[in-house]
Amino acid sequence: GDAVAIFADTRPEWVLADLASACAGLVVACVYQTSSSDEAHHVLENSEARLCFVENEELLERVQEVQGSLERLEHIVLFEGDPPDGGMTLDDLAERGSGEDDQRLDDRVEEIASDNLFTLVYTSGTTGPPKGCMLTHGNLRAGLDMFAEAIEVGEDSIFYAFLPLAHVLTRATELLALDVGATIAFWQQDKDRMMDDLSEVQPTHFAAVPRIFEKIYNKATGEVEGGVKGKLFDKAVKTGLEVRRLERRGESPGPVRRGSRRPRSRTTRPRRADGHHEGQAPGGLRQPSGPLRGAVRGGVGRGPRARRRAVSAPG
Repeated sequence: GDAVAIFADTRPEWVLADLASACAGLVVACVYQTSSSDEAHHVLENSEARLCFVENEELLERVQEVQGSLERLEHIVLFEGDPPDGGMTLDDLAERGSGEDDQRLDDRVEEIASDNLFTLVYTSGTTGPPKGCMLTHGNLRAGLDMFAEAIEVGEDSIFYAFLPLAHVLTRATELLALDVGATIAFWQQDKDRMMDDLSEVQPTHFAAVPRIFEKIYNKATGEVEGGVKGKLFDKAVKTGLEVRRLERRGESPGPVRRGSRRPRSRTTRPRRADGHHEGQAPGGLRQPSGPLRGAVRGGVGRGPRARRRAVSAPG
């Protein structure tokens, strides 16, 4: 299919654009939000993207600087801010498609095969211009199945999204969360408030690079250093490491080491006139009581048809 690009930081709209494009049989090219105009131009030109989802007016300026030399780029969809002449907002795009028959979308989903191209993930470009890694629907499906077998994940899981969704690790965890019906909580795009995010969300899964976990550990140890709290913290860390070692060997850590998790209660909230629950924004975005930007509630992964909409199953 034709290619579209997403030039934005990690946020709920990124996921909506990604899944909508996948359902339509399009190929998504990922542009890191830190990319310069020239770097964005390379991805847009190399992928031959006909449409580009752009986060805000700041990133829009970078696209506009090079738009004149991008012959294939026809449309720009802005997540926030005023769209340029000839462009549109995400709401405008949704409105344009509101009259389409659902059967037409279902037919396009059914036509997607496992060997169809799903996305172009670009390298960091440390040894030259970034190269697009071609991943098919089957590639992603196999990866999700591997993740599901390797880690404990389910509907009660909460994934904290922090790394760029242009990075394949975050992209894979996003799709895994949706595939199993879990929740994705998005960071506030402020590194100084990341610890506040984690404290509020209490995620069960957090995909990040080692340096991030080092900072979390150092902050925790600094607050409880010495005394009874320090000893309890050290004991908790040792117990956690032992539990993981046993689980990786396929052994049970036992109820004492592992502890017990109380099932999350699922309450029914009243619906507004527009059909959404109280506290829920249109488009499946949850607005939490705290300062977080929002969360996408899983459910795409429930049922065979819904799973195909996240990532097409092989065959």
